[in-house]
Amino acid sequence: MPRSRISQPDWMAKVQVGDVLVNRLGFYRVVRGVSHRNGRLISLTFTIRHCSWTGRCHTNVDAHTLRAHGYEPTRARSKLASEIDRKIAHDLQYENRFSPLLNCCDVRGVA
Repeated sequence: MPRSRISQPDWMAKVQVGDVLVNRLGFYRVVRGVSHRNGRLISLTFTIRHCSWTGRCHTNVDAHTLRAHGYEPTRARSKLASEIDRKIAHDLQYENRFSPLLNCCDVRGVA
């Protein structure tokens, strides 16, 4: 029997890089990357809040986890035009590079 598809809020199909989301604890996060498939959100990329074993400056969060943490759109957008924003975008574009420009410590405090 096919698995039933859990409905997603409308904003998930429309979320874009630069959108600002907030979770139920009040943490604001800027969307750095988006993955959609067949009009459904698969995952979003944010800067990482805590260093992990990967050392990367970003983390991917799937749609199920976004809902579980109560993420909602704020109607705010970030232009992502600062030097750190450009470096984060570069690392995301070449995320499998051996030597990224940034590590998790470099984005501490960056939404």
